[in-house]
Amino acid sequence: MNHQLKSGTILDGRYRVDKVLGEGGFGITYAAENVRIGLKVAVKEFFWHGHMTRDTDQSLTASIINESDRDLFLAQKQRFLKEGRTLRDFSHLNGIAHILDSFEENGTVYIVIEYVEGVTLERFLSDHDGQMDPEIILRRMLPLIDSLDTIHNTGVIHRDISPDNIMVMPDGRLRLIDFGAARQLTLDEARSAAIAKACYTPCEQYDKNGRQGPWTDVYALCATLYRCVTGAPPESAIQRMFLDELRTPSQMGANIKPEYEAIIMKGLQVDAEKRYQTMQALGSAIRSALPEEKKHHSTDRRRLAVSFAAGAIFLAALLCAWLFAREYTSNKFRGIVTERLRLSASSDMTAAEFADAQVAVRKWLEHFAGHNNYIMSVDGVHINITVPLSIYEDREIVPTTAESFDDFIGPDEKDSWTLKLSAEIKANWEDPATSLIAGKNQVLPDVFDEETLVFIYDWTYTLTPGQRANMIVDFKTRLDALDVPYAFGTLYGNDNEMVFCLPPRRIGRAILDMLGNNTLYLSGESRWIRSVSLSYNDSIGGSALTPFESKDAARGFRYQRQYDSNTDLESLTRTLLQNGEHKVYLRTYAGYNLGEATIDAPILDGRLDITTISLTDFDPADAENAWLFRFVDTVLNRTNLPTNCYIRARGVRGADGSQLFGEDTADHFGVYTRVTEGESALQQTLLRIEEEEGIQVSHWFDSYLSSYYGINLDLEPNEALVENVSRILPALIEKYSLKDCRMEPSLFILLISEKSGERCRIILDHKLDYDTGEIYPDMSAIFNAEGRVAACQEALEAWWEDFDAGALGYRKTNY
Repeated sequence: MNHQLKSGTILDGRYRVDKVLGEGGFGITYAAENVRIGLKVAVKEFFWHGHMTRDTDQSLTASIINESDRDLFLAQKQRFLKEGRTLRDFSHLNGIAHILDSFEENGTVYIVIEYVEGVTLERFLSDHDGQMDPEIILRRMLPLIDSLDTIHNTGVIHRDISPDNIMVMPDGRLRLIDFGAARQLTLDEARSAAIAKACYTPCEQYDKNGRQGPWTDVYALCATLYRCVTGAPPESAIQRMFLDELRTPSQMGANIKPEYEAIIMKGLQVDAEKRYQTMQALGSAIRSALPEEKKHHSTDRRRLAVSFAAGAIFLAALLCAWLFAREYTSNKFRGIVTERLRLSASSDMTAAEFADAQVAVRKWLEHFAGHNNYIMSVDGVHINITVPLSIYEDREIVPTTAESFDDFIGPDEKDSWTLKLSAEIKANWEDPATSLIAGKNQVLPDVFDEETLVFIYDWTYTLTPGQRANMIVDFKTRLDALDVPYAFGTLYGNDNEMVFCLPPRRIGRAILDMLGNNTLYLSGESRWIRSVSLSYNDSIGGSALTPFESKDAARGFRYQRQYDSNTDLESLTRTLLQNGEHKVYLRTYAGYNLGEATIDAPILDGRLDITTISLTDFDPADAENAWLFRFVDTVLNRTNLPTNCYIRARGVRGADGSQLFGEDTADHFGVYTRVTEGESALQQTLLRIEEEEGIQVSHWFDSYLSSYYGINLDLEPNEALVENVSRILPALIEKYSLKDCRMEPSLFILLISEKSGERCRIILDHKLDYDTGEIYPDMSAIFNAEGRVAACQEALEAWWEDFDAGALGYRKTNY
């Protein structure tokens, strides 16, 4: 039984089939002629092998084999026809075989394609010693690359680029043929069955759920370039996933410039995110690397015509020059992805130093970004900069900028002034429509029409690829539990750091702390004294803390001892009561208070209910904060990160998507936690010190979200420092009874206004005497021999050695 159309068959009343050119899983391609105009064409017929049948000795009509496949068959047929109609819109492009027509007949559909004279690139290579000059093939590929970029922008990818599907025309031009594997990049279609040619196919095409896009065609095209310059195709991407031993073209013996080789190898990255993401990016890289072609004018007449045209253009330019000058700055990078930077003057910088800094920054920008390839403006004490993102070449923005700036300016020129660098956070945002591990509430950031917060999370230990994947899934599960939309991605230039963006209404320090950690605690005023750790336990598939809801709809958290031998809660409550504390707090890793329970006696049965929730906007615990209970339950009982994560950077994103410089993310938080009774008392004491003594008091947070309070004495680091400390410190401690301020954060008394690297401080804290069960005030000191501290270090250490902390009610700890 013959299923192929016979020679002489007329289709659509005008296309005569001459012979079969080829056959694949989804279709048959015929050489044909449009008999009305005498034009030679190729006709591709949709014929889905294994699902369709036909005996052309009996009928031209094709039919499906199993009636149960009809809906799928119709969908495939319509998609095939839709591709033909879509690609027909690109008949003006030079790099592809043109789609001339499409129609339905014989129970199936047909696409009519320009018949390309010439030979396949594979055949051409075989006939020419198997290789081509790298510069020649790169230059000939550019029209094809430009055509693919235009097609990609409509949502269509080819998915089957190889030397077999590229024709070499008699004049040397290249044409891409056979869009039979092309698909629209919608959710369902992008996850359709893969079309794979081992050496030219990236990993994502082997996975039916793989995330495919323009980068998929980039890999195949660069694999084709590799074949052209080396004489052999690259190794299979699947093989490279397990052990990547792909040799560079130069290692294969190719005579190729390093810049050409770098382009090809970047396009051949196994990790899709490390490739060029678009054909435009690939084409730009090639054009930048290729030398300019010499242009020759065949006649003096052409020179005269060009001169005349140039004169006309010059006159027109004069008329609009003033408009251009006015608009140039704001529109300079229109249509180009940019990065915004800000350099801010330090508080002790003089006007003259800031003026010198501006001159130095402009010189640096000429070096860093290229001549006039930047926008620079000054706003008060800020130097605002815009540069094309492409200058970073997939390198991380902040360290690249800082390193370039420091190297160019040099230490001698910078010693007298300091500029603080701020940078717009750029991420490679993950598309939830194509991600294999998209979260329930995950979106792309362009859906936000409101202010959002952006955070970069890093982690503390090196992870295997499997651990990293599991961590991202668990991290998204936690974000989903907040019940707000969020965008997720990786940091531009560093895909080992996570970036997420979400509205501020469910965000606060306690929430951010829980996102990156696996542990909560039951504790007193200080969780470091004696506490009960709450984290995921593999043996029970959860933790000892679970949310509960009573009959009257009250909500809370219940701690239930896991083992009879577990007496931590009893020890904790005995210690607290012995030292006059009657509150057990539920706290995050960094010490933020989520809830509390009042106790009058030690807990002996290992069970404690926490029904007072410490969110300022949600008290008491009821249905309004149900999301918080789900979130805590998700953190403790449903996820378990392989390592703790911490915030490395943060920013505020305006409703238009641009980063707002100078904004503190904390000012936009929608969730705040009430402090404990001890911390509240400390805050009142510090407020009195500030008002009565005129001493600056501060409260700050580190990258792990731990908080600290500081009293800044602002003394001069000179020979009088020890004398001043000896006089002021005891008086301050006694007057304000600081030893009685029991709290979670440490209290730093900063002797001088510390600068980078300097530590000159006294630390007041509370610790537990395990022999007696007594909580006692503790005092310690840190003096770093750096910066201005170095000159005073010996005197400070001698003073500290003789200092009588016991006279103030403290025990002294020496580090």
